[in-house]
Amino acid sequence: MKQKFTILFDLDGTLVDTAPDLMLAHNHVMKRFNYPTKSTEDIRSLVGKGA
Repeated sequence: MKQKFTILFDLDGTLVDTAPDLMLAHNHVMKRFNYPTKSTEDIRSLVGKGA
């Protein structure tokens, strides 16, 4: 079997700040179902803690 070369890296929160994008997606769904929205800082406090 041929050996494959692999590179792994952490993109989200390391190379790219995706909190604003997550906030927009979250708020889009919340507005659709008439739930309260969250700020970017609220979203940032909820993500990035690992599994």
